[in-house]
Amino acid sequence: MSTTLLLFFECFCIGGGLGFLGGLLGIGGGIIAIPVLAWLFQMDQQLAQGTVLIMIIPNVIMSVIHYRRRNDIKFKNIIPLCILSSVFSVFSSMLAIHLDAASLNLFFCGFIFLLAFYYLYTIVINRKTPRYALPESWLPVTGVVCGLTSGLFTVGGGMVIVPLLVALFSYSQTKAQGTALALVLPGAVTALVTYAVAGHVAWSVGLPMALGGVFTVAWGVALAHRLPTQALKMCFCAMLFFVAFSA
Repeated sequence: MSTTLLLFFECFCIGGGLGFLGGLLGIGGGIIAIPVLAWLFQMDQQLAQGTVLIMIIPNVIMSVIHYRRRNDIKFKNIIPLCILSSVFSVFSSMLAIHLDAASLNLFFCGFIFLLAFYYLYTIVINRKTPRYALPESWLPVTGVVCGLTSGLFTVGGGMVIVPLLVALFSYSQTKAQGTALALVLPGAVTALVTYAVAGHVAWSVGLPMALGGVFTVAWGVALAHRLPTQALKMCFCAMLFFVAFSA
C-alpha cells in the first residue's frame, strides 16, 4: 500500500471515530480532533485548528439534520444568531492566526479547562436547584459568544453554547447540542476561509477525515437520543476534561 493510500485510510478511520463522537456529543468532532492531529501529525495549533475545520463543516451539517428530526429546533430563531456568529468569528479568527502557536495552545487549554469545570458544576447543582429560563430575546448574546470562540479556537463555540442553553434557557441536552451545531456552522465556514488564506490548512489530512465522519455521524446522534440525559451530560463533561489534559 502506497504512503498516500495509507495516509488516506488512516485519516478516514480517524474521521469516522471523531464523526461518531461529534454526533454523540453535538460538537462536530473538532475539539477532540485538534489534540489528535497535533499528536499524530505533529501539527502546530494553527494548522491543527484550520485542518479540523474541513471535517467540522460536513459533520455539523449532517448532525444538524439528524438532531432536527428529533428535536424542536427552529431555524427562524437561529438565523439571526448565525449572522452574528459569522461576523464576530471573522475578527477572532484573524486574531488567532496572528498569535504564536504556543500562546494559542495555552489559551485553548485554559479555555477548555474552564468549560469542563463549569459544566461539571452545572451537573452537580442541577440536581439541587431549580432551573429558570431567560427570555429568547437574550439568545443573540449566544450568537456573539459563539462567533468569538469559534473563530479563536475553531471549535469553542459549541462548547460554550451547549451549557449556556441548558443552564440559562432550559433547553434539553439534545436540543442544546443540535442548536449549538447549527450556530457553529456559519462561523466554521468563515474561519476555514480565513485559515486557508493564511495557509494553515492541510487538505490531504482534512478531506479524508471529513469523508469518514459523514458515514458515522448519524450513529452518534442516534445513541445520544437513547442515553439518559444525565449520562449524556457526564459524557460531555468527560470529553472536555480529556481534551483539556491532552491538548
